[in-house]
Amino acid sequence: MPKKSPLLILSLLAATAVSTAETLPVATFKCSKPDPVYSLEAGDTPNHHFYVLKVACVPTQSIRIAGVEVKDVTVTASGEVSGDRDRGGAVHVNTMANNDKVFARSISTGRIQNGRETHGGTWTFVGGTGKFKNIRGKGTYQCKPAEAGGEVCTSSGSYSLTPNHD
Repeated sequence: MPKKSPLLILSLLAATAVSTAETLPVATFKCSKPDPVYSLEAGDTPNHHFYVLKVACVPTQSIRIAGVEVKDVTVTASGEVSGDRDRGGAVHVNTMANNDKVFARSISTGRIQNGRETHGGTWTFVGGTGKFKNIRGKGTYQCKPAEAGGEVCTSSGSYSLTPNHD
C-alpha cells in the first residue's frame, strides 16, 4: 500500500477547512415594541437609567444566510440612557427556516428625541447551531422609529462559514 505524503494530507485537511466568504444583501427588519422592558433609575442625575429589554423582529423581505431563510430574530438588550443619549449591547438570536440558530452580538449608540429613539452600531456573528455552528461575520445596522410603533432596522455585512465536520 503506498504511503500518503504529509503534504498531501495537509492539503486535504486545508481544503476541507476552507470557509466561504459571502456578502449579505442589505436587510430590513420590522421590530415590535420592546416587551418586557425593565428600567432602574441611576439616581445621580435626572433621566439617567439602566435598562434590559427584549424585542421580536421579522424580515420585511426574504433574507438568506448560506441559502437558508431567516424566519425571525429575537434581540435581548441592555444599556444606559443619560439625557437624550443611549448606549448598549445586545444578543441577537436569528431563527432560520431549518430551525438552526445564528447568534450575533451588537454594540449601539443612539439619540432619543420626542420620546422616540434612532440608534445604530455594529454587529458580529459569534456562532450558531447545526449548519451555522462555525459562522463568523460582522456588519453595521441602523434603526429608526416605525410609524405604527416599534422600529425598522436595516443591516448589512458579510460572513464566512466553515463547514462542520461533527
